[in-house]
Amino acid sequence: MTGGNLVVGGDGETAPGPEWTAQSGGLVRQLYGRGGYPGPVLIGGGTFAGGAYLLHGPNGVPVSVVRQTIALGADDVAAIDTGTVRGRLSAFLGGYNAQQDRTGVVAEWRDADGATLLRQELQPVLPAERGNVTGFVARRAEDAVPVGTRSVLVTVTATLVTAPQHDGYVDDIAVHLIGIPRMESAFSAPSAPVGRPTVLTLTVRNSEDVEAKPAWRLTQDLPAGLTVASQPLRTDCAGATVRADSPSRVSVTGATGAGDVACSVRVPVVPARAGTFVVRAADATVDGLHAPAADATLRAVDPAPAPDPAGPPAATDAVGSAARTRPAAPVPEPPVARTADRRPLRVAVAAPARVRAGGRARLAVRVTNRTAATVRGARICVVLPRGVRLAAGARPCVPVAALGPRAARRRTFAVRLERRAPATLRVRARATAPGRVAATAVRGVRVERPA
Repeated sequence: MTGGNLVVGGDGETAPGPEWTAQSGGLVRQLYGRGGYPGPVLIGGGTFAGGAYLLHGPNGVPVSVVRQTIALGADDVAAIDTGTVRGRLSAFLGGYNAQQDRTGVVAEWRDADGATLLRQELQPVLPAERGNVTGFVARRAEDAVPVGTRSVLVTVTATLVTAPQHDGYVDDIAVHLIGIPRMESAFSAPSAPVGRPTVLTLTVRNSEDVEAKPAWRLTQDLPAGLTVASQPLRTDCAGATVRADSPSRVSVTGATGAGDVACSVRVPVVPARAGTFVVRAADATVDGLHAPAADATLRAVDPAPAPDPAGPPAATDAVGSAARTRPAAPVPEPPVARTADRRPLRVAVAAPARVRAGGRARLAVRVTNRTAATVRGARICVVLPRGVRLAAGARPCVPVAALGPRAARRRTFAVRLERRAPATLRVRARATAPGRVAATAVRGVRVERPA
C-alpha cells in the first residue's frame, strides 16, 4: 500500500493549490504566531509538529467549502479488496478564545460509481470544548475500509461567525491507509535429528505503511510428537508476552510500534520420532494479525550412529596364501557450506552526518538489482523517526521503474527537522518488489541545536 498521507497540501506548508476545488470561499494559510494567530498549541498543554503554517477560511466569507478527490492506486485497491485495510482521517482543529468560528473535515470513501460506502467526520472544536482558550485539539477517525472502495473525497468546511477575521483553524489534514501485520512461521533448518532441539520462528511482519498498530495476539498449536523444548522463550518483539500454554501450544501478545518492520519469537522444539511434522497455518489463532499464508514443515531423521572408537577396520591384500594388512583410506571431510547473502535487492541510504534543528535535508536512497533478471514493481520507502517530516507533497514510498540486471536507481526525499527533534535520529530506508525479499538500510543523523 501507499503508506503515506494521501492528502496533498493539507498542512499549509505550501499554498493550497489546484488539488483543492473550492465550492465556495477557499483555504488560506497563515504563519503560526504572527498577527495574533496562535502557535501549534494543544488544548490541555503541549504542542504538535505543525510546521510553519496553519489553514483557515478566508476573512469575510461566511462559509467556505473546499474538496479534494483522492484516486486510489492499484496497490491500494488490491489491498482494500482483501477486506483487511483500515482508513484513518485525522487533523488538528482549533479556534480563538470564545469565538464561534469553526472548521470541520469529512472523508467519504467511495466506490467506482461515486457512491459513498463509508463516511468519517471530524467535528469542529467549539469554545466550550476548548474552555474558551485559544488552541488546537487532535481529531481522528479510523474504520475498516469497505471492499470496493476506489476513491476518497475529503471536504473541509470553514464557518465564519465572528467577522471579519476567520479564527476557525485546521492543520495537518491527513488520510492514511493502515494495513494489518502478518504472522509467518518457519523452521531454522528443513530437517533435524530426533530428540534434538531445533528452532521454530514465529514472525510478526508489519504492513508496508510501517504505522503503529494496536495490540495483537497469536496462538500456534504444534502437531503431535513435536513439543516445546525449554522456557523462557526468546523474542525481540518490544513489550511482548510469550509463554508456552502447554508442551504443544505457544501464545504471544504484543503490539507493533511506528517504524517497526518485523519482530520474531524463537521457539525451541524437539521432534519425538522420525517423520514429517507440519506446523499448519490453520492451527494458528490470530487477533489483529493476518494468519500465516503457508505451513512450516520439518523433517525429523534418526540420529546418525555413534562412530566406533576403535576406528574403521583395516583393509587386507591377499598375496598367495599370505595376507598383508594395510591402513584404511581416510574418509574425506564433507565440504563446508558457505552461506551467501541471496537477497535480490540491495538498498543504501545517504544523509548528511549533521543537520541543524529546524533545518531541511535531502535523503538519497539507492536500490540495486543484484540478480541476472529484470525486477519489476519495486518500491522505495523511507521510515522517518519522531521529529522528522517529509516536505509538503512528498510521499514516503515511491515506485521504481523496471530494474535491469545489476542495475541501480536512486531516489531522493526532502525532509524537515523539527526544532524539538531528538539529538540523534535513525532514518530507515526499505526496498521491496513482488516476490522478492525486502532489503533495509539505516542511517544515523546528528541534530545540532541552533546557536
